[in-house]
Amino acid sequence: MTFIRCHKRLAAILMVAATLIMILIIWRFRAKLQDLTDVTTDRQTLINAFQNKRPIDLALYTLLLMLMIWLPGAPYSILAVVAGICFGHWTGFALNLTAATLGNYSVTSALPLLEKRRQQPPSTSRLYRDLLKVRHPRLGLVLGYAIPFVPSMVVNLAASRLISSGPT
Repeated sequence: MTFIRCHKRLAAILMVAATLIMILIIWRFRAKLQDLTDVTTDRQTLINAFQNKRPIDLALYTLLLMLMIWLPGAPYSILAVVAGICFGHWTGFALNLTAATLGNYSVTSALPLLEKRRQQPPSTSRLYRDLLKVRHPRLGLVLGYAIPFVPSMVVNLAASRLISSGPT
């Protein structure tokens, strides 16, 4: 199987899994979402309803965020903001930190395995090339991870390339 077909199959599987998890999360929060349309519900009741969390909700949302990191161009930053709204300041922060750390670690661990199967040259994206040519590549990676509109998959690919090329 060629790398392109394998990559497309992996992306399709991840998209289906992310969609199923989103449906499950929406189903679990359906009563709370119906409260949003009720005019008589006050602000504090809504905050308490959304920030009443169970461990399964936290695990599902963390898994969803991790899948969003794997998918190039997926709206990770939007879902990270929603995590802060739904789970509260500190819980949302911990959830985002956990998901970003585990998701980026798993991607950078898997990329060298996927690149071995690759038969074409690496990405020619301008952002990818700029991340590799920065005077201080580690600082470039930090900035790439910090800016929410930079696709994390591009930054992970650059990080994998920098790790495999040795210390800088």
